[in-house]
Amino acid sequence: MCPLRVIVITLFQPMAKKPLRIGMIGCGFMGRAHSNAYRKVGNFFDLEHECVLQAACARNKRNVTAFAAQWGYASVETDWRQLLARDDIDLVDLSLIHISEPTRPY
Repeated sequence: MCPLRVIVITLFQPMAKKPLRIGMIGCGFMGRAHSNAYRKVGNFFDLEHECVLQAACARNKRNVTAFAAQWGYASVETDWRQLLARDDIDLVDLSLIHISEPTRPY
């Protein structure tokens, strides 16, 4: 007769990571590239923070709303000043074309 073995498996529950709430200014190619990177960075690096796509910002309401829906941003802004004034943003990513004027982000 085979002796009975009891195997105890303890499920490791990792500690909750601190959120890093991101505000993205620009919804063109680089905005998409950076959004993808924020979503995937945890697959490549062991970080203390978890990226949260908090708000997307661009001048065109229709474009930024579609961008936010596609990439999972929680909200949208059409004025970069309003994005910077928010207290729920930890990091602002400027994904603008190189000819953008400082007062007119894309």
